[in-house]
Amino acid sequence: MASGASGLRLFPEMELRNLVPWKRHRPIPIVHELPHWGLIWGALLYLLLLFSLFLAPLPSTGVRVALRDSILARAEKSPWTQSVDVYVTGADGFLVNGEKTTRSALREELSRALEHQAVWVVYVEADANVKFGDVVYAMGTIEDLGATVVWITPGVRAEWEKERRK
Repeated sequence: MASGASGLRLFPEMELRNLVPWKRHRPIPIVHELPHWGLIWGALLYLLLLFSLFLAPLPSTGVRVALRDSILARAEKSPWTQSVDVYVTGADGFLVNGEKTTRSALREELSRALEHQAVWVVYVEADANVKFGDVVYAMGTIEDLGATVVWITPGVRAEWEKERRK
């Protein structure tokens, strides 16, 4: 042994030396300095995830409302002799085609009135002092039966009255 070190070796008579000299390289800049690509791509993916969560359309629930011109609800001559109307009165009362009914019997009355109709369109109107939840309940019941809701608002009613007086 040339350097005086003792220990087990495969070839103890052979002199130890390095065949390849050690070269110190500079540190790899991608790993040791910013910008670190993992951080950049991770942040970009995180932002895309946030945008997809917050900007995605929410699932639709509730009563579907289509705001159209009030002219669409009017017709000069209707091919149907009788329409189905629901009028929401105060104190949880409902009128289906002029006949008084309760909240629990509204679904049965509507299905009885709609079974004779070729086109299932129900016109809904309410008193001014009625709770909005009662109107929404009536609309939801109508849509559950598969009919289309046409809501006659006070503005539409006033416009019709004004045109009728002319």
